[in-house]
Amino acid sequence: MTVARDILSSGRFVRIGESHSLSEVIGIIFDPEAAALRELVVVVLDSEGKYLGLVEPRDILESLGTELSAAGTDPAAQVAAIRRRLKAQVMEIARHDIPAARLDDSLASLLCAAARCESSAIPVFDQGQFVGVVPITMIFDAACRVTLSTEGADLPFMGGASDA
Repeated sequence: MTVARDILSSGRFVRIGESHSLSEVIGIIFDPEAAALRELVVVVLDSEGKYLGLVEPRDILESLGTELSAAGTDPAAQVAAIRRRLKAQVMEIARHDIPAARLDDSLASLLCAAARCESSAIPVFDQGQFVGVVPITMIFDAACRVTLSTEGADLPFMGGASDA
């Protein structure tokens, strides 16, 4: 049976501290190595390594868009608003409402969590410690592979190749 541990990603996210600014996070996202990742997730940790939340490029865009809308149509006011927003700390936009998983959570459990979240990844924990993320695309890929194999019988609501 497929569990979170089997599809855990240790390379599709970047760890940062809670005091990073949005400008620094944008710099990290556009770093050539990070830009090569298709679905980059930024994980925010405190100074002791405790998980605080996730930030994705769309969170930054939403935050900047809100500032632009509030600034009106004056270009100088818009530039000032963006500059001001880029100095904000990442914790102002980090999302902590994303469903989490444990290393031993089943694929069915991951599918249910993926359906409930508006993120491209689910944080994974082992005995309360953050260990990585499972990208939604990897959950989808694993589910497709399972449904095409005889193992699909483990997921009654998905059916398996043996049901065909």
